[in-house]
Amino acid sequence: MELARPTAFANPLLKDYVLDNTYDEMFSEDGLVRPHYAAVLEKFLNLPPEEMARRKRSVDLSFLTQGITFNVYGHGEGTEKIFPYDLLPRVITGAEWAHVEKGLTQRITALNLFLHDVYNEGKILNDGRDETYVSPALSGLQRAAHRTLHPAASQHAALAGA
Repeated sequence: MELARPTAFANPLLKDYVLDNTYDEMFSEDGLVRPHYAAVLEKFLNLPPEEMARRKRSVDLSFLTQGITFNVYGHGEGTEKIFPYDLLPRVITGAEWAHVEKGLTQRITALNLFLHDVYNEGKILNDGRDETYVSPALSGLQRAAHRTLHPAASQHAALAGA
């Protein structure tokens, strides 16, 4: 593996940054900072180490108090662990966002159509297939819940994780 040491930034925060054979959002294959990351990276590199440590502690505490944690079973500690995160945000270009937005719109539209059908006409459930074939999550579906979503409503999933 080749270490990325951009000559434009002689900052110790990048001394162990590894560029391997995978795509890197911030650096090109030759170790140059991608244009859309330049300002963010410069700001990051100009923060004193104490400020970075303070920000990390602040985020850690915030995640812990909000329950953004998980448990690793089988480990003796038995304590909650904070989900891994990066203090440096992922920067995406307008073109990248347009691609992501198109996919998310398609996914949410499909989910809303599916929910509308399941809780109204139920075509997907009445076509002779087992409900668990359609979705294992439907194994506990209560038939009494049919027609509980307003037929005219088109937005059933207002928030969807991707």
